[in-house]
Amino acid sequence: MANSLKAMIFVLIAMSGYSTITLALTTERIVVESSNGLAISGYDPVSFHLDSEPRLGSNEIEMVWKGAIWVFATPVNRDAFKENPSYYMPVYGGYDPTSLAEGRITPGNPRYWMKNEDKVYLFFSQLRRDRFAANPNAFIRKSEEIWPELKPSLRY
Repeated sequence: MANSLKAMIFVLIAMSGYSTITLALTTERIVVESSNGLAISGYDPVSFHLDSEPRLGSNEIEMVWKGAIWVFATPVNRDAFKENPSYYMPVYGGYDPTSLAEGRITPGNPRYWMKNEDKVYLFFSQLRRDRFAANPNAFIRKSEEIWPELKPSLRY
């Protein structure tokens, strides 16, 4: 039984599109990699707004905000984040809004993202991103209702 459960979990992870398995802490209000403390898997949060696709940040250009290490592709992006981190940070700290709408906390993957009304949302998988894209307002409404209940269980 335990082996079949492990096999099923492996298949689900493989189907989700993760090329490497990285555990994100789900006790933080911001999705943080458990192995290195990087927020949103080391992606530059400003690049979601400025570039056609997100860019990985550099360990040479970083800052700590709300207990997480944020890395940036350029010093200009770091400075923009310093000026207005709430604008550049993904909504719900990088947690998947489709899972939140279901009452669960699931870290988003920066490879599956979407901008809606100038806000960045991260998703666990392409399937979840597509579900959100079909009806973003319904997911946002439900996530906004549930997030205040779930957020206190997470810490900074």
